[in-house]
Amino acid sequence: MKQLILLFLFLLMYCYTVQSQTIINGQAYTFDDQDLDGWTSENLSSINFGNWQWKENGKADGGTYWNNRDSIRSTSLGGAAVYDSDGLFSAGIGDPSLPVEVALNSPVLNFSGEPNVYLKFNQYYRNYQTDTRVEVSIDNGITWTIFNINDNVNQNIETSSGDYKVIDISSVAGGVGEALVRFVFSGDYYFWILDDVEFWDGYPYPETFPEYVGDSLVMFNVAYEVDDSAWPYRPNEMVVQFKEGTPFMRKEELRDSFGVVLFDSCVCNRLELWRLGDDVFSGGDTLSNFGGSIGILERLKGSKSKSEIDGSDFNRLNYNELKDSVIVPNQKLQTIPSNASTPAADATLVAVLDTGIDYNHSSFDSFIALNDDDLGNDTDDDGNCQKDDPVGWNFVNNNNNAFDNHGHGTHVAGIILNNLAAYNFNNCDIKIVPYKTHNYQGISDLFAVTCATYQALEDEVSVINDSWGFYGDSSIILSNAIDTVSSYDILVIAASGNDTLDLNDYQQFPACYFNENIITVGAHDTTFIDVSFYDTIVAPFSNFSPNYVDILAPGSEILSTLPGNQMGAKNGTSMATPAVSAVAAIFYCDGVSDFQAVKDSVLNCSKDHNDLTAIAMDGNVLYFDAACLTTVGNFELENDFQYSIYPNPANERIYISPNQKMEDVKIQLINMSGQAVFQKEINYWEAKSIQQFDVKKLPSGIYFFKIQFSSYIWTYKIIKT
Repeated sequence: MKQLILLFLFLLMYCYTVQSQTIINGQAYTFDDQDLDGWTSENLSSINFGNWQWKENGKADGGTYWNNRDSIRSTSLGGAAVYDSDGLFSAGIGDPSLPVEVALNSPVLNFSGEPNVYLKFNQYYRNYQTDTRVEVSIDNGITWTIFNINDNVNQNIETSSGDYKVIDISSVAGGVGEALVRFVFSGDYYFWILDDVEFWDGYPYPETFPEYVGDSLVMFNVAYEVDDSAWPYRPNEMVVQFKEGTPFMRKEELRDSFGVVLFDSCVCNRLELWRLGDDVFSGGDTLSNFGGSIGILERLKGSKSKSEIDGSDFNRLNYNELKDSVIVPNQKLQTIPSNASTPAADATLVAVLDTGIDYNHSSFDSFIALNDDDLGNDTDDDGNCQKDDPVGWNFVNNNNNAFDNHGHGTHVAGIILNNLAAYNFNNCDIKIVPYKTHNYQGISDLFAVTCATYQALEDEVSVINDSWGFYGDSSIILSNAIDTVSSYDILVIAASGNDTLDLNDYQQFPACYFNENIITVGAHDTTFIDVSFYDTIVAPFSNFSPNYVDILAPGSEILSTLPGNQMGAKNGTSMATPAVSAVAAIFYCDGVSDFQAVKDSVLNCSKDHNDLTAIAMDGNVLYFDAACLTTVGNFELENDFQYSIYPNPANERIYISPNQKMEDVKIQLINMSGQAVFQKEINYWEAKSIQQFDVKKLPSGIYFFKIQFSSYIWTYKIIKT
């Protein structure tokens, strides 16, 4: 009872701390009208470098270089305060050879009676050679105290368009009657956009991080609570893992002692999902917003004698592509999908943990793995811990129908096939195992994705594709699962995330786990890699860090499969991740069985860009035309053979010519199913001579030219519309 009372006090203190945060004077500067809520622009040097401006669209869209960026993504939306150095220079204002120094000055502020003052604001900032800082004065602008910010944003890097900052200015402004605050942009290029400037009397914990996640959950009517790392979880739910061999009766005894009910379990009871029972607190079901799950967690953390419990965590939410879709229920399968086929004994299986797959899509013909498990007999015929599961599993609805009612998973799976078709994979059997872990809105939870990770072990997959993630505290539950599958040489390919964040500051998981069997993938925005200036490569949305991101792959405007036998383009590190999964699968299929050897091979199958070393480890970029994927033996070439390719839409022909003479050349045109729709062998191909290919009769879709010479393979993707 004493422990329970202390727990109540802890919870009350926690809730009081959170609820006590108040915007000082109730004032939030949303910059939704032209006078910028009384804030004013000031040049701090003798040169006129233009002014901070009110922009109704919240964009820095006036310049030559970066005028295609998004609006700032702030809570209030609408207008914003913008200093667009690039746009002003383009308009002939200022001198690009001289450093800018322009301030956005607040009106007079009053913090009397407020010992604690926290400045919070939304920002979107891109750096070339600039510094940004907040300055505070309590003597009417005679002296200023400087708070440097954005020091981690390197040259030619930008923050997320929805970034926010919190600065404790209590040491200067706390309790003073009058104060001034200003934002100073100093240096050369590009822009700084500010919105929703607020002053709080306590640390303004965000409802969620990023804030748009919470906004989406509210819009989708998804119930959630928030932990102290600002990450949402399902109310009153815990994921618990017992040590192997714990007797059933002992598990039941422990659940009773914690006052919880067993709501679900998965994969031969590896994990349990607990829900709070009404008798945990004397108040019945009238629990405080933070009470239930924190109560369970605190008890478990303090239960040193409960050695049977290996790990426990909130049932944290995660996501891939958030969208407000119309729900299409997934009913149990009545028939086995026709596109599924039984893998060969030595087949390589790739598990896609996502929104499911439209396995009726024609592009997936024979590429969906078929289990040896009959429908309708309600038994686990193949001994993989699931009954009647011929094609993957649905961890959202807990049934055998992993069909995609969202679109993201189908697109991801299509990219795997897209890349397999581009490479020389015809000598082995690679198939996809669909696990539906995310619902029709793109939302999942810790229980679903961890269960699917363990299921991949039972189904003997080699590669797990995780095009999803969550910020906040690491989860021991998921980390344990990834560590466990590493013992079975399973490699996890994880997306780095799409918020333009430095992962050193804002960690996303599973991308930021240090498990050796993870490859974390960022995105670049072009398939033409051989360039010198890296900001034409890095996708503007991709998270980055040389400590966490292992490799970059194409992630912008990637055309792939969509439900309903459709095709479409998407952006994201979610699209870059399956490209790397395909390469890993090829190495497994070629006989490499150790996950570390496969990981090393994938990273060696890249080009290092010195300008990208601040973005990804060693500046690694997946090289689409990678000769390292050929399996005919080792070889050396003095120069890479290069080709020129000229499509002519008018006569629907494609022209190809080499830059030097070649002998015994094989040319194939391959569709997304890996089938050669035609091929041609050339005994002698003179430099600059042209080979013509008529594509009039080909149906619309993605194709790959594959040109093989000796041990060298060159590929080129074409899209026929």
